[in-house]
Amino acid sequence: MFNRQAAAALNHVLSNADWARAELRAFHDSVLEIRLDSIALRLAITGEGRFAAADASASTALLVQIDPLMAARLLGGDTAARNLVRTS
Repeated sequence: MFNRQAAAALNHVLSNADWARAELRAFHDSVLEIRLDSIALRLAITGEGRFAAADASASTALLVQIDPLMAARLLGGDTAARNLVRTS
């Protein structure tokens, strides 16, 4: 349920960002997983460049790990913190 709500919120932001949806279309059918401590958000990228809740069985194409302190720094506008986000 959380994945669906997050996808809806992100799609709302993307609704006025044609350029971002165009970039995301190149990754359609891929799954993005964002982990914040023990919370995992799994999103599939659609052919329209939008997000949808990913199936639990779908393999992750990109994993982004953010610890809680890092999240606080990012939300606080610390641009240097972007370089410390782990991806795989």
